[in-house]
Amino acid sequence: MNLKYDNLPDEKKRRYAKVIYSPSKNIYTLLENLLQWARTRTNKIAFEPLSFNINKLLEKNIILLNENLTDKKINVKKEIQESYDVYADPDMINTVIRNLLTNAIKFTNPGVISS
Repeated sequence: MNLKYDNLPDEKKRRYAKVIYSPSKNIYTLLENLLQWARTRTNKIAFEPLSFNINKLLEKNIILLNENLTDKKINVKKEIQESYDVYADPDMINTVIRNLLTNAIKFTNPGVISS
């Protein structure tokens, strides 16, 4: 796209932009999470608890790792029916959830449906 941008029809430019957008957003989020994780490892992060919706955090992480799930042909079912607010440090809980999901994907055989 970069090399032939001026010669591409607008429809192809839009299609390529859509294809590039989602992985770029995921890479950016993963990089942010990696930096956050590095801060926790060097004790350069403060514990800042607050009330937040755990369901939204779960959904965000499932969406973030959706490409990994798709590549491995794994389906994840989030079976929390109610909306739960928790009092915790959202960054730390986000790291825990992401690590659990990442490890679950890594150690699950392809083609498995998990809950």
